[in-house]
Parts: sequence; structure tokens; C-alpha cells
Amino acid sequence: MLSPAATRSLVALALASGLALETGCANIGQRAPEVSETVVSTARVTAKRPGVSGAFEAKGTHLSVRAAASCDVFEEQDVRIESRRENFNEQPGVDIRAGVIGGILAGVGTGFLIDSAKVAPNDQRSRTYNPFGPNVAKGVGAGGVAAGGLLLLIPLVDGIRASGGDITISHVKRPGPILQRAVPCEGEPAGGVAIVLGQGPTANAGATDGAGRAEVDLVSVVPVEWTKSPRAPRIAVTAGGVLLGDFDAEPVHQMHEDLEWAKVDKAACANPTSVTSCDGVEAYRTSFPRSRHLPEAEQLLIAAGPGLARARDDSEWAGSAVATCKVALLVEGCDGVRTYLARRPQGRHAKEAEAILRKADPKLKALERKLDADRRAHGPGSVDPCKPQCTDVGLSCAATCGPDRDACIDKCASLAHACEGRCR
Repeated sequence: MLSPAATRSLVALALASGLALETGCANIGQRAPEVSETVVSTARVTAKRPGVSGAFEAKGTHLSVRAAASCDVFEEQDVRIESRRENFNEQPGVDIRAGVIGGILAGVGTGFLIDSAKVAPNDQRSRTYNPFGPNVAKGVGAGGVAAGGLLLLIPLVDGIRASGGDITISHVKRPGPILQRAVPCEGEPAGGVAIVLGQGPTANAGATDGAGRAEVDLVSVVPVEWTKSPRAPRIAVTAGGVLLGDFDAEPVHQMHEDLEWAKVDKAACANPTSVTSCDGVEAYRTSFPRSRHLPEAEQLLIAAGPGLARARDDSEWAGSAVATCKVALLVEGCDGVRTYLARRPQGRHAKEAEAILRKADPKLKALERKLDADRRAHGPGSVDPCKPQCTDVGLSCAATCGPDRDACIDKCASLAHACEGRCR
């Protein structure tokens, strides 16, 4: 059994253990967080951007347009963020002291318990003499073991406390890489569609529907005036005021030329009966000098040349006031026939014109002599109002003459002369 000196040492250790217990457990801190990110899932997301995006396709005279507000398509990521903060012992010295003292106390207390049966409370000369007796020795030993055990629990508990940590998990939506730029937004049509001839005029081609589409019949939208000379080689397409591009205008021009050529009365020009029989062909040739139908138009006009010449000859002859010349009631009544003969000395009616003038010439000269006599009799500038009225009667009569023109015209002249005979 320990001597009284050893017992006092044990008491001192107990006091130290009490002080260690009073100090308590060590402070447990947390290290800087370790953050890891994992992409859990992805999705395609659109985001609107300024402007209009679209495309078109021109096939012949049909235009298909798809245009809408402009969007970017990007990959949106669902990101799992894990933040881990590990615990650590900020005061390892506390646990070391508690462990050392606790181990000593537990060892000494165990020794007291083992040697308590050998305590000699009455024999002061015995090496194991202890005035307190074996029971007290057991109590001291048990107290030492208990105190040591408590102190040993401190580093154990602190070890458990420092072994854990905090984990925080959160999810965020994060934009990923852009997959497509400036594509049409779904459900946001661009609005009005227009076509532009070169740098010139603009024609409204309608509007896009709810899906941002428009189907355009170019022949009904492009004015035929755009095809007439000069014409632009390309036609531009706009949607919502934004240029989408341009396309070859030739198919549209050709369709207009075909449609306008179909309207021309080619049969009338092939068999001309009047000076206007080929007006449609000539107008087409002037308006569409680059048309693929131009060779046909030229051939028609060449073939119609003789017929048109006859028609023009007949038209000028019909407008030369032949009846007025034949009735010979006016000094200037044969001016139209003389003009025709001067313009067409070899015309179809030239010989007839010469014969009419030969027949009318004596009458016209007599009429001029009579007019001179009237001026001398009634004074210069005087006009007998009766005689012009008689002239009008004769001219009106001649205008109604039918197939038997010469006999009719002679009768009309006789009426006019009879009228003049009744004048003053």
C-alpha cells in the first residue's frame, strides 16, 4: 500500500484533475468550406435579342417567308452545389493534458484498489500502514479511477466532435454555352412583310401569321411596272423592317411578260384591218424590250407591215374629206384630197384623188370667181349669211351619201346651188 506521502500525491493529482475538468472540452472550429459543383441536368432555353430573325425561299413566282423576333438558344444547366466544412480541434493541448492526467489518475486509482486489502491500519511499523484503513483506500482508488476516466472522456468526446462537419447542398440554374444565335423566336411573329425592287419602290406583301410564316404570290404583289424597262435584277425581302435578303427577280419578270403577252391581240396584228391592229404588239415591244416574246412580236410586225401600210393609206384617204371635195361647195373643200396626194403620190387612192381633183377643179375655180364678184359687189370683207347656210346644207347632204356616192354628191351640190340662187 502507498505510504501517506503517496496518498498526498494522489490527492494532488485529484486536485489537478478537478482543474482539468473545470477547463472543460477543447474548442472545435471549422475549416474553410470546400465547394464542389455537379451538373445534374441540362435544358434548351431561348432568350430574346434585339432585331428580327428569319429566312425565305423563292421558288419561281412563289415566296415563302418565316420571320419572327430574334432569339438565342442556349443550354441552361441545373447545377448541384455542395459546400463541405470539416471540424477540427482548435485546442489539442487541452485534450493532451486531460489524457495524461486522466491516465495517471486511473492508474493510481487502480493501484489503490489492488492494494487496499493489504492496508495495515494498526501496525505503524508496517510498510502498508495507513491510519484510514482499507475502506478509505478503496474509496480513494475508486475516486482516482473515476476521475481518470472522466478526464479520459474529454479527448474521446473532442475526437468525436472534431470528426464531423457541415454539408450544405443547393441547386442553381446557370446559363451554359450558346447553341444557336439569332434564330426566330417561337410564337413571336415579325409582322409585316415587304418586297423592295433594288433601291427603288417597296410593295406590301402582307403579314406573317401567328407562327411567323407568310406565303406570297409574287405576281399579284409585284407591280407589272417593275418588269418594264428598266428593271432591277433582284428583289429584296424585309420583315418587321429588317432586311432578310434578296432573290433573283427574273422568274417574276418573265411571268409578268408572259401574262402581258397573253393579253395582246396577236390575231388582229396577224391580219391587220386598221392602223390600230398592231398597237398592242408595238406597245408590248416598247414596254418589255428584254422579253423572250420579243422575237415573236418582231415577226408579227414585219409580217403585218404591208397590211398596216394599206390600212394607213386607207385611213388617210378616209380622212381627206373626199365628199367635201366632190361636192365642190367650198374653195378649200379639196385641201384634204390634195394633202393625201402630196403625201402618197403612189398611194392606193392616188389615181382616184387625181380624177376627183380634175372634176372638181372647174367648179372650184368658178366658185372662187363668184366669191370675188360678191366681194366687189358688196364690199371687202362682206359675207352674205345666206350662202354659208346653203353650203352647210350641201355638205350635210354629202355626208349622208351611201354606196352610190357620185350620183348622191351631185344631187347634194344641186341642192346647195339652188339654195344659193334664192339668196340676195
